[in-house]
Amino acid sequence: MRAPHSARFLCSWLIVSACVHCSTKRQPDSGSSPNSGAAGTPNAPPVASSAASEEQNIGGFQPDDEASIGHAVYDPYRERLYELLFGGDERRICQLLSMPPLEVESAVYITLPVRGTPVVVSRALRVQLSRQMWAQINKRLDRGGGASLGPEEPAALLAKLPVSTETHVAELDRTTVGTLSRACEAVLQRAHAHGPRPPLDRVRYHAGHWQQGKGHWQDGRFLSGLAWSPQPGTISSDYVAFGERLRSYASSPESEREAIQADLLARAERLIARAKRP
Repeated sequence: MRAPHSARFLCSWLIVSACVHCSTKRQPDSGSSPNSGAAGTPNAPPVASSAASEEQNIGGFQPDDEASIGHAVYDPYRERLYELLFGGDERRICQLLSMPPLEVESAVYITLPVRGTPVVVSRALRVQLSRQMWAQINKRLDRGGGASLGPEEPAALLAKLPVSTETHVAELDRTTVGTLSRACEAVLQRAHAHGPRPPLDRVRYHAGHWQQGKGHWQDGRFLSGLAWSPQPGTISSDYVAFGERLRSYASSPESEREAIQADLLARAERLIARAKRP
């Protein structure tokens, strides 16, 4: 895990994380399901600002360098979250990371091995990581140690948290994965910058897709996209729904997967067709 060389990195991280902390003060009790809130539909969705509504009506994702491992801005929380949810898997395709403000963080993606069968992975934290993190930071500050909070201390606190995850996996044939991969690639190739960020009390989705290099010696690249509780009918909303269906494939009994697979293929074809529109 990287450490910054200046206190300004820590200040930037604390300012951004403090906003997340403000939204987690209304955290429900721990009796919530590990996957609750992951579908991107809060119980009472806030009214979006006109700027945010305009952004969602455009329908696409914003670029998101944070979807891959490695970030331009030092963020120990995000580093730890990615470590827990992705487990070192780098060739991830059709990735969807869900970060609800009041529920547990979760992710679903397909691992694409050089050889062997692709695997759909669905993983969720059992307790929200950001809430645990701020509980420890607040204890640290309450003990009067705020003045000595060094740039490496948040990462050290996160590393000590007793974190557990719930994981479901299921194999998926390469022919089906090829179609799903084309759909995710088509959607995320349209990611472009537009509009201000909407309120922080919306579900944040980090989409990602590893794209194979064209030549034998070419490395692949990681396509990415970012959206906040996308409005129904937009292409980013369709991608989120596709991701949630992929999650169902991993967590459902084997007897139900054939029907879910057919539905995934149909959704993928619609995404491919929609991505071709101007």
